[in-house]
Amino acid sequence: MTITMDSRVRDLLRLGVLEHLLEDPDIKIVLLTPASKDQAFLKEFSRDRVVIRHSEEFVLTRLQKAIITTRWALKYEWMVKLWTILERFFMPNSIYDNLFKELPPNLIVLSDTNKEREIPIYLNSKKNGIKTLGLIRSWDNILKRLYCRVDALAVPNEINKLEAIDLELYRDSQIEVVGTPQFDPYFDPSVILDRDEYLTGLGLDPSKKLILLATAGAKLQNVQTNWLDILLHAQENGDFPVDTQICCRNHPGDSLGPFLDPKYTDRNGLYMDMPRRWLGSLGWSMTREDVNGVANLLYHADVVVTPASTMGIEAAIFDTPTLIVGFNEVLPEITDDILHDSTFIKHFKPILEQQLIPVTHNRKELISQICLYLNDPTLFTDQREILVEKWINPSDGNSKQRIANLILQMAQ
Repeated sequence: MTITMDSRVRDLLRLGVLEHLLEDPDIKIVLLTPASKDQAFLKEFSRDRVVIRHSEEFVLTRLQKAIITTRWALKYEWMVKLWTILERFFMPNSIYDNLFKELPPNLIVLSDTNKEREIPIYLNSKKNGIKTLGLIRSWDNILKRLYCRVDALAVPNEINKLEAIDLELYRDSQIEVVGTPQFDPYFDPSVILDRDEYLTGLGLDPSKKLILLATAGAKLQNVQTNWLDILLHAQENGDFPVDTQICCRNHPGDSLGPFLDPKYTDRNGLYMDMPRRWLGSLGWSMTREDVNGVANLLYHADVVVTPASTMGIEAAIFDTPTLIVGFNEVLPEITDDILHDSTFIKHFKPILEQQLIPVTHNRKELISQICLYLNDPTLFTDQREILVEKWINPSDGNSKQRIANLILQMAQ
């Protein structure tokens, strides 16, 4: 199993998939990861029947990238099958020969088929006739396209299944809908704390409404502080109909420097929720406790503001009013390039076309929509139900078991 991305430590190793696999006494697991020399990673995950080996760095050349993007444009499955054979001649397929001899695999699990680093192990598997299972990490990954052509796909929802059939030309029989393991704790009622207990623990006032700003990472650079400034100004100016407080939850890809300004960190009524746990080899590394914290944050927030991040989908699980900020006053060209010319016309397109989350295009619209939500939190409740039904279904908290069961089944 490849663990080549920070979030997969959370999803597959800490939230239960690894434990479910090890319940089978006949299973031996090799974790292929850049973290093979990371002492913190080794201490946490070294155990009986778990072997940790190094994942080799790999970046596509311009020619190799062109070969794969050509595959994405093919219209028939038989063409795709032939093209994947051609790919083996232009990309490395022998890097893991020695590993396969040392630890002959029954199954290769690619935990993120969007990562270039997974290509060599995938090609090694194809050359040696070993079955491959690809796990789709998030609801938006297939629209961003897949580098590896695996034997079977495990996808989060039925929409992703249709995307894999339409875009990647997989057959229905090759795809299993398993859900999203990182959302499993959200469906455990015992995770949610009492509002007074939770908000007081953050240094906030349980009697005030909570506005959550969830940022979207490095692609939007440092301009995201503009949205926080707008919210703080409206709060100071008395633009909201009730007393409010603000939480800014930083995406792990954010450049945190601008958010460390004392005007934010030393401000009463503002809680800065920044990533605090990191692995030296993989980066940001959420624990089960961190996931529970996000669940409580989304549950107790009264309004969520986000620039089209996955938090907009997650908030719907708790029926929390959400809106998308589609503008920026500091560098509007960045917002136009990232949101309007990419995100809004790709993976967020069906959500916007169905008007499931409102989009604000200027400061006045942003404050006005927040006020509407604060006065009536039932607005867009039906749309949030649709979001959960389509993008977070199965929604029973058992995704980890389904993924582990599929792996065990294919490994037989």
